[in-house]
Amino acid sequence: MTQSTRLSGSSGALAIANRPPAPPLPRSGQTLAVPLSPTPVYPFFPPSPASQRDLARRISQREQALSAEVAHYREAVRSLRQQLAEQRHLAAVGTLAASIVHEIRNPLTTLGLWLDYCQRQDLPEPAQQRLALAVEDGDRLQRLLDQILLYAKPQTLHRQAVDLNQLVAETLESLRHTPAARNRQLEFWPSRTPITITADPDKLKQVLINLVTNACEAVSDGDRVHISVVSRGSDRRCLQVHNGGRPIHPKQLAKLTEPFFTTKATGTGLGLAIVQQIINAHAGSLKIESAATAGTTVTVTLPGQH
Repeated sequence: MTQSTRLSGSSGALAIANRPPAPPLPRSGQTLAVPLSPTPVYPFFPPSPASQRDLARRISQREQALSAEVAHYREAVRSLRQQLAEQRHLAAVGTLAASIVHEIRNPLTTLGLWLDYCQRQDLPEPAQQRLALAVEDGDRLQRLLDQILLYAKPQTLHRQAVDLNQLVAETLESLRHTPAARNRQLEFWPSRTPITITADPDKLKQVLINLVTNACEAVSDGDRVHISVVSRGSDRRCLQVHNGGRPIHPKQLAKLTEPFFTTKATGTGLGLAIVQQIINAHAGSLKIESAATAGTTVTVTLPGQH
């Protein structure tokens, strides 16, 4: 039975409190259902200020890492969208350019045949001078049409293992006999160790020919043009072309790779634009630096062999 206890408060009122019933004793052969000791309660110790600061620091570092990762993927998506838009633009330009070039080439071919016939005739001196100008302009127009088609056409690479030192040496050997480099000194500084990359050798030769020709045209007879191959880290390979001469104005540097922009009186303005396309197709970069004291240096950076 439940036992009760009478309590008397300060006011003299009586209160009756029932004691909790005692647990029943086990019968013979039974185990005790209620534990003899109460369930232990472990004390709670709040984290120390140092551990709280460490936790906050780790959370902050994780948030910064996540923010950097999100920014990286955002930039990658932006770059892919830009490349897609550029490819669509080039496809539209290529279709238009092909039709225009075709319409120009037909009469240009007829004019070229007539000029060839005139060159075989015995013409007076004034007529020969005018004929020479007409032939020169016809050749320049033909080169312009070829470059327009080349620029508008997407770059298709035929990759293979390329020894960069050997490719530069072979290309320079043929360049020494061109009109632009005939009276210039081409100096090649190869890498001390062989450098092999995965690239399209014909496209790289086109890049080198354009850069070296530009460098030769920027200096006077007898001046030197330096070409070098170097490694940057474990995964980057650089091709550099350096010349002295007059520096390029800073406002012009940013426009050199834009199509149809040229600083030459007879230039087409598509040479460096095509070079930029080829380098982009190789996942590389093009950098042009120019100063009055250091001259002009063009650096092509390409990924190493995959």
